[in-house]
Amino acid sequence: MSRMKNKLYDFDDFIKAVKNAAKRTTVVSMEPNMFYEWEYYTSTYKLSLLRPRPYLQQMVEVVFQRGSTNMKYRNTFSNEEFEEVNFFTAKILKSGQLPDPTPVLQPNGIDSTRKP
Repeated sequence: MSRMKNKLYDFDDFIKAVKNAAKRTTVVSMEPNMFYEWEYYTSTYKLSLLRPRPYLQQMVEVVFQRGSTNMKYRNTFSNEEFEEVNFFTAKILKSGQLPDPTPVLQPNGIDSTRKP
């Protein structure tokens, strides 16, 4: 970005600056429809019953298998066995699959009238 002497006023200026930073730089401009709103299908009841309760910050390895709704994890690398957890709601377990997420249609951010 040091090659660009102008100031960066919007995202298009930023894209140009990053493209000009190096020869092999590829910039992918993310559009709002590339992002999705995911629903929360975790059963708080099932999580409250788990002892010890699994926390993401303590996990060192997590395994998800295709076709299974269970999550396997372990907290130490020295532990050979994985703990298996089923944390989805009953509605999801009965249907057997997660519903498709809804795409984001409008960008979030500062309105163009507020930009300098």
